[in-house]
Amino acid sequence: MSTNYWAAEPNSGDVVRELDARRARYRQWLDDTRATRRALRSLRSYYGFGPNGSGDSTELGASGERGEFVEMAVNEYGGLVEQAYAQLVATKPGFQAVPTSGDYAARAQAAFADKLLTSVDTDNHLEEKEDEATKLGLLCREGWVALSWDKTAGESLGLDGAKVVHDGDVRADVLTMWDVCFDVRSRHKADLQWVAFRRPYNRCDLVAACQPTEADMADPQAVERKARLAEAIKGAPAVTRGDDAQDVRALLFGAGGSEVSDLIDVWELRHLPSPALPQGRLLRFIDSSIIISDSAADGAGYPYRGLHCEYFEPSKVVGTAAGHSLAWDLLGLQEVVDSVATAMATAGHASGISNIWVQAVGTNGEPSNLSV
Repeated sequence: MSTNYWAAEPNSGDVVRELDARRARYRQWLDDTRATRRALRSLRSYYGFGPNGSGDSTELGASGERGEFVEMAVNEYGGLVEQAYAQLVATKPGFQAVPTSGDYAARAQAAFADKLLTSVDTDNHLEEKEDEATKLGLLCREGWVALSWDKTAGESLGLDGAKVVHDGDVRADVLTMWDVCFDVRSRHKADLQWVAFRRPYNRCDLVAACQPTEADMADPQAVERKARLAEAIKGAPAVTRGDDAQDVRALLFGAGGSEVSDLIDVWELRHLPSPALPQGRLLRFIDSSIIISDSAADGAGYPYRGLHCEYFEPSKVVGTAAGHSLAWDLLGLQEVVDSVATAMATAGHASGISNIWVQAVGTNGEPSNLSV
């Protein structure tokens, strides 16, 4: 058994396999703390299916042993969450570049920085994604936004060998708590040394990114290595193996959503420089056999100053890095509302009159012969 720090293992596949084990323990932690169950009930209620997923706020249903009840779902929960969400996002945070001196050059640079911030925010829809993470936090206790630099975005600069080169742009991805993995023993997310997350990429774009550059043409092994990677990506599964949040995926995307999509899950491990890993590490992969890039293998370190995985959580479970949403406490009340609405709808369906007593069959209608 290796004595190296798991993220410092020289073999990329060994790091991914250890991370897979940590992801499995992270998912088990979500189940043990009932976070998955509560978040799924919250999502079902918000989208009108009731906490247990058996209702539908858009139509009346039938329940009971013989369908004797008219089931009615009233989505009060969604309305309350929407009110809280509207109050949270109504006031937008303001940013302004402040010059460090009063000369013309400093003021001009500050004005340019303000316009640049506005342009990046608008072009990349950052405000919309921050709002989506806020709603995720209300419904599922925490929502994440991962920022990165996408080399395949932006305007095309031309060809480098067989590969199209772009000038790049900022990429922002909204993540649920099932899309993220971190050390659950941390006391606060601000203390995290590493985080791993998955996000969707177009499979064909990943294959196109494996086209050799002019520098690769002089190295037949590099060309062959990229060709093997392209073939592996073509045959990779669309959904991460071992994902136990299938109920969530089925609710949000539909049971067959992966079969009609060109998107594929790509995981990214970000590890900050630390005493055990002085240069840090940035590792992108689909599974342990399909490594897209590894900064350690390329002889480089971690390229960012921070993890750049921002999060929103309505409140916090003290002493842990876990978030909490008080909206979950409304789910029991939502069940009560649905139960009362079902009883009222059932009575209304019976013309608002319940049979208290009826004449017994074969009697002459005497009071003594009536059954209650």
